[in-house]
Amino acid sequence: MAEMTDDHKAALAQGRRAAAVKAYLASLQVTRKRGRQPSPERVEELKQQAATEPDPLKRLGLVQERLELEKQLAAQRSIMKLSKPASWSLPRRMVSARASPTRRGVR
Repeated sequence: MAEMTDDHKAALAQGRRAAAVKAYLASLQVTRKRGRQPSPERVEELKQQAATEPDPLKRLGLVQERLELEKQLAAQRSIMKLSKPASWSLPRRMVSARASPTRRGVR
């Protein structure tokens, strides 16, 4: 295999620094919602309530609430997959990326 040039290695390092900065900025934008957080137990509870509810209008409301909770849970899982592992190593990665803002003219 061909060896990497110094320019290629520098470009790869620059890309890693940019990715660290991007992950850090994304983690700052994740907001925590107050109030009751959706849980899988609540989804199951709503399924059972909807199955036993005789009133079709109330059943529709329960099904809609369950679908919304499932959507919120899926969004939380995807955020946690993206932000949690990255945020664990962010301080260490940010130290290596500290020269990036000055390179772009940000002070």
